[in-house]
Amino acid sequence: MPGIATLEKLTQVAVALGAHRGWSVSFAAVENSRWDDLVAVRIAREIPFGDTTLPSEALVLGPFAEFPPTRVSPVLALEIYVGEPMTYDPKTREPSTKANLAHMDLGPDLEQSTIDGMWESSISARLSVLGLEPGLEDNRAKAKVSFTIPASLAQQLGCAP
Repeated sequence: MPGIATLEKLTQVAVALGAHRGWSVSFAAVENSRWDDLVAVRIAREIPFGDTTLPSEALVLGPFAEFPPTRVSPVLALEIYVGEPMTYDPKTREPSTKANLAHMDLGPDLEQSTIDGMWESSISARLSVLGLEPGLEDNRAKAKVSFTIPASLAQQLGCAP
């Protein structure tokens, strides 16, 4: 979405998506963090899952200071998983209740030990990019957070939690 250059326009697009069937958009304070003045925006799309649907959580990447380092990119992009999710969540191994990019099928040729190693490497690389020690968290960078905006912008646009 390189034509969107501001958080205001991005938020307006998110709100507009939420008005369409199958999409949901919600706003919440960024919890337990040093970014008290930020609001988390969650965008999800209902995708097929057997004879029902599950919400697939979108990630937004872009050139905004409010985004964590793992979400910074030169142009705005919205990434969302659109395939049929795995029966069991790849992280918790519990029955899936939502989907995200972690549900991508890595192919039948990979052994579970290789997939587990990739998952562990991803966790440590994420912490490193975020500049965090194990056990610490940047709640702006959670899968359920599509992007973050200043609380003042949320107030201005009428979407403050």
